[in-house]
Amino acid sequence: MSDSQTDEPIRLKLIETCVNLRHKNMYVMTEHMHRGLVDDSSSTRCFWCVLSQDERGPDRKGVAPDTCSGGRGCFESA
Repeated sequence: MSDSQTDEPIRLKLIETCVNLRHKNMYVMTEHMHRGLVDDSSSTRCFWCVLSQDERGPDRKGVAPDTCSGGRGCFESA
């Protein structure tokens, strides 16, 4: 791999979600450190809820960028 390939910016598909949704990259990559915005481009990323500290939210439903939205009682917007 050439140096020019490693210097390319990371392209994220950020979507608005609950501010309590987290994934590991949010703690180690500045590109992902956006509270209430989550990159939805990975199909293998593991998510958890800050409130429940689990892969299910306080309402016991699964957490993911497409499900942690305004329709849930535990949702908090940015």
